Amino acid sequence: PGVSQHPQNLQETGSLPLNVTVHVASGVSYDHKGPLVFYNDPACPTVPKSYRPRAPRRSSIESEEQHAENVRIFREAADRPEVESKPKGNSMGQRFYLEEVLPHHIKHLKWLEGKYNRKFFFVEKNDPSHGTRSMNNP
Repeated sequence: PGVSQHPQNLQETGSLPLNVTVHVASGVSYDHKGPLVFYNDPACPTVPKSYRPRAPRRSSIESEEQHAENVRIFREAADRPEVESKPKGNSMGQRFYLEEVLPHHIKHLKWLEGKYNRKFFFVEKNDPSHGTRSMNNP
């Protein structure tokens, strides 16, 4: 018994040729698990925004020749193909979180309060995907 968990007996399965992303939110407490909320944020905040670098400005200690050289290097670099940046992590917009995910948790907390006849507190970990301390997270 228990030999199936030994490292030499574990088998890896090959990954399927699927490119699927699933977003799930849930609430968990000491003796209770909340409902799973599956969501898809249409704004997709992990998609990198386009960025066009600006030409270098001449500093007060830079000569005209040095500045011209810096501008030439910048223009040559602008002609190169842009490096593909891949989004990191998993995040959602603050507005989407407030409108789509949070109401499910609040509804479930009210159900728990009615069932156990006591107060429950909603505590979030300081997850940056919720836009903590952000005044401009859409």
